[in-house]
Amino acid sequence: MQSITGPESYLELFNEHNLAGLLNAAASSGWQPVWDKFEELYHHPLFLNDEQKNIFADLFMTSCLSSIRARGDGPILWQLMEKWSSHRKLPDRSPALSQAEQTTALYFCLRLRDKLREYFFQTTCSDLSSLTPDQQMLALTLWQQIFLNTFSPLHLLWDKKDPEISKLTISDWCLKGYPGLLAASMYYPLDADDFSIDPDTMFSSALPVFGKTILMRWMLNLPYFNGEMKHRDKLVHYVPKLCQSLAKHPEFLTQVYFVSFIQEAMTGFWRASYIGGNNCPALSAMGDFISATMNGFCPLPPPKVNRRKPGERLRVGYISRNLYRQAVSYYMINRVLHHNKDDFELFIFSLGDYSDQFSQMYKDNADHYHKFSNLQDFSSIINTVLGSQLDILIFTDIGMDVVTYTLAGLRLAPIQCAMVGHGTTTGLPTIDYYISGDFEAPTAQTQYREKLLRLPNLGAAQYLPDEALPGISRVDLGIPDDAVLFISCANGIKHRAEREPLYVEILRQAPNAWVLIKPYTTPDGLDVRLAKRIKKLAADAGVADRLLILPAIANYRSVLGLLSIADIQLDTYPYGGWTTNMEALYSGLPIVTQEGELSRSRWGAGMLRALGIEEGIAASPEEFVGWAVKFAQDAALRWRVSRQIKGRVEATLFNGPAAQPAFEELLKSLVTNQPHSLPPETVQSDTSDTQPFKKLGSLS
Repeated sequence: MQSITGPESYLELFNEHNLAGLLNAAASSGWQPVWDKFEELYHHPLFLNDEQKNIFADLFMTSCLSSIRARGDGPILWQLMEKWSSHRKLPDRSPALSQAEQTTALYFCLRLRDKLREYFFQTTCSDLSSLTPDQQMLALTLWQQIFLNTFSPLHLLWDKKDPEISKLTISDWCLKGYPGLLAASMYYPLDADDFSIDPDTMFSSALPVFGKTILMRWMLNLPYFNGEMKHRDKLVHYVPKLCQSLAKHPEFLTQVYFVSFIQEAMTGFWRASYIGGNNCPALSAMGDFISATMNGFCPLPPPKVNRRKPGERLRVGYISRNLYRQAVSYYMINRVLHHNKDDFELFIFSLGDYSDQFSQMYKDNADHYHKFSNLQDFSSIINTVLGSQLDILIFTDIGMDVVTYTLAGLRLAPIQCAMVGHGTTTGLPTIDYYISGDFEAPTAQTQYREKLLRLPNLGAAQYLPDEALPGISRVDLGIPDDAVLFISCANGIKHRAEREPLYVEILRQAPNAWVLIKPYTTPDGLDVRLAKRIKKLAADAGVADRLLILPAIANYRSVLGLLSIADIQLDTYPYGGWTTNMEALYSGLPIVTQEGELSRSRWGAGMLRALGIEEGIAASPEEFVGWAVKFAQDAALRWRVSRQIKGRVEATLFNGPAAQPAFEELLKSLVTNQPHSLPPETVQSDTSDTQPFKKLGSLS
């Protein structure tokens, strides 16, 4: 063969090199000739690119799987998985692959899953303990890459139920013990709660650590898109139990294992926040675990409460991994740009490698700017913060990054606060205050472990958006000039299945309306099932011709341009938009939003009320549809509300200097009213070590 030209070429290649004969002979003569042939062909010049090599690896190893007997060929199965994994590097999100690559990867994953099920059904915990360290690490990699990854081809492309698997009951899997549960995790990646795993019993069992880790990750696994309340309920059920169990088994709590666990739990809670519900109790259980474990790694003395002299500047620090062009920065950078330098000495602790013009603004406007590119070197970060002798340390976005989450479990300053960079409580006993806005519900304190502080006018002034790039025109999209265009630019994770019928109902009741959904995320981020599901609803209602779903647009300035052709923004629920709503209002668009009890469902309503607008604020799904239809049918209402927005929005929502005094007065009051001793839970073992965290060193 000269080169690979199509699917049939791979079959020709296998026939030419007698793969079938090699596989038939492997039972008697061994598998080394098969592996040698794989390496020979993999490096053959007939493959024109990596995509062709990847497809070859999938098809070759799938053929091999049919010749492996799970009962007697266990070592061969592990060899095959190692060969495939070392040659076939799946990205974290498989939609980035071509359709051909996704298809062959799916074919291999399905066959591997079935073969592993046979293997686990015939093995024991003792057998699994005899696996080499490399094999155990391989299992962790494959589960993370394939079986528990909701972006893998196995879960994005495979909707069908295997009739053979459907015959198995939960008892059938559980009767096989922990190996049976490992098998079940491949077929039911989001349903660990159905199998009633007891973490205490699991961590005390003979199952090797890699198996316990897989089952732990299974308990924490939530879908990125299309999550349901049952997934959130699973998380809030298992996290406190896992934290309690790990605390009873300190032999597992190496620094790396601890950070890995918090990463998984934090990711789960981040995804759960888009589903809804008050997660404060479960987050508080995790917060106690984080703080206790971090203080075990590094017992620190309580930070000294500074008695500032009249006129002496207060030392305020901000720490984040998102101090670049990112939604968090648009929300909070005005706090830094407009600090009164006569009253405050400003410290910035920027984590990570990202650097852009926003990063430079932080650097230029801080008295002290510290950049930490090595996020594994906790000791340098902690010692620098402690050495700054701060009065107040502000974490801008706890819940989005494992480094800041774990650091916040320590008492690094006498007063520690969180901001609304992520719209939920931290659950940490070491965070004293949650600085929010006047949009919070009257009963909102029940959602926070921290003391909730409500600043006026949403609690912040947004940084002005950049100039919009010319976007897609109505002509490009086939939208009539006289149509009323509703738009939603929210990230795809915010689009909830239960809300999609509302879009269809708006189109049904308002024949002059169009709905444009533009998920603000990476090009591979929109779950195809979301698009298929809502399009089917629209087709069934006869309005599919007026529902458009655009692929993600990489340049956010093009998204701003897209707003210029729209008439009204549709907010998401229960996790509404902050940046996307701010941008819509800056563009003069009215917003239709549903207000709930959670803070993240109240941002849109808070923005409208700050502008003196009540039109568009709904208290129920029915009112949401009602306001949308009213806007569609009443041109005078659209014009009046849009004019009011344009006349007030910049001075109200984007005026950093005007919003700063209330924020700074709050910070001063926290220091003034501070007791001269810290709360009991913040008191830790004393140490005279000037570099208290050096014993932990770097995490690797």
